[in-house]
Amino acid sequence: MADPFPGAALQLGSDGDNVKKIQQRLGVQQTGVFGPTTANSVRAFQIANGLTDDGIVGPMTWRALFAGPPLDNLPFPGTELRQGSEGDAVKNIQQRLGVQQTGVFGPTTEMAVTTFQQAQGLDADGIVGPMTWKALFSPASDMTDLSAAALQVAGTLIGVAEQPLGSNRGPMIDRFLRRSGADPGNPWCMAFVYYCVDEAAKAQEAGNPLLKTASCSALFRWAKENDRLVARPETGDIFLCIGGDTGHFHTGFVAGPIQTNDRFITIEGNSNEDGSANGIEVVRRSPGRRVPTCHYVRV
Repeated sequence: MADPFPGAALQLGSDGDNVKKIQQRLGVQQTGVFGPTTANSVRAFQIANGLTDDGIVGPMTWRALFAGPPLDNLPFPGTELRQGSEGDAVKNIQQRLGVQQTGVFGPTTEMAVTTFQQAQGLDADGIVGPMTWKALFSPASDMTDLSAAALQVAGTLIGVAEQPLGSNRGPMIDRFLRRSGADPGNPWCMAFVYYCVDEAAKAQEAGNPLLKTASCSALFRWAKENDRLVARPETGDIFLCIGGDTGHFHTGFVAGPIQTNDRFITIEGNSNEDGSANGIEVVRRSPGRRVPTCHYVRV
């Protein structure tokens, strides 16, 4: 039996267990707070289901959300799903991603899968294999709306490189540095992180909670003073590599859960595929960093 409508519409600013139920159903992070990321997911769901796309969960949207079976922990169907695939498993993917539930894996579904993979730090091939399926249908973590949005911004910047290579310069690199208050030509890994969080905060019409800095060690000190450090990383956290003259020498985003080898996928700027702390571009690294080698900041 579907959960009964709670009696009042849920929208931006709402909070509580009913918001968590909506977030679980949509596959977004279960913060219990109805923020911009949740509202956007509701709109996408409404469009896919022919409802008024106002981002508000009233009786009709609630019924549509909870009409079918829960989508958490669905078992992988055993075969990769890609363009041309059909059936209920494709419908489940489409529902999870908020695209029209045709049951046919077409270009729109492939694009939505690719975007999801980029945001999760997975190989962005548009194919739903076991790892992408698990990311789609595992219960959401406690990643906040802001950290999820910042990670998504970071994913769109993969491949941005210095011009010329090795200069710590370039149109986007200069923009990262200026946004963080640093001059062009400086190391820019922390400036990249600050820029991503700042862009996400602006999109949500919210303030950026991070210290405005291009210094990894300054961010660590700020996080320690403001109770933002966590012992074990989750997707969306900021990692700070331990070492160097000032205590921390490199940073980026935790872009996926901890793997069995105690490593986690990363998206990091001013790096290379080999993990350099003074590289030339924004990269996604898998395997990325080892858990014991870093401190972690939660946005």
